[in-house]
Amino acid sequence: MMQVSDDYIHKLEADCKRLRLCCEKLNAIRNSIVGRQGFNFSEHAYPMVAALNEAGLAGQPYPEAKENLGTLIEQRDKAEAKVRELREQVEVERHCRLANEQEMVRAGGIIGELREHLRALARCLTSLDRVGYAALVSSVLRTHRLQLATVRTWAKGE
Repeated sequence: MMQVSDDYIHKLEADCKRLRLCCEKLNAIRNSIVGRQGFNFSEHAYPMVAALNEAGLAGQPYPEAKENLGTLIEQRDKAEAKVRELREQVEVERHCRLANEQEMVRAGGIIGELREHLRALARCLTSLDRVGYAALVSSVLRTHRLQLATVRTWAKGE
């Protein structure tokens, strides 16, 4: 069993007494606030700070404490604004993801259609004999020449 010195026991007893006094003072302040249904700095805040300081529980320095300036309503409003902002970001992400999924489906459909057209073209080309193939090439060249002539005419402004 561990031995505890008498000095350490006396220190613990003094700490307990100091903290109990602090709690009694805070309880009296709380009862006053509840009973009056109001808060007064002279009657409540300053005595509360003094009781906590006497108990060895120092608060934040003024500059740090001032950063928390604002009512609970203001803090709530800031938190709600942040929640709204985050919800909007989530909605944008959902919309983008849905748009991307739709684009992928659309692209998949187009690719599927192109495959079918290429297969049909391949079947046509394999079924053509040399004469038919020559006629097909001639027809494509004629169409290309007509389109080229149309573009030249349009370019001249005729």
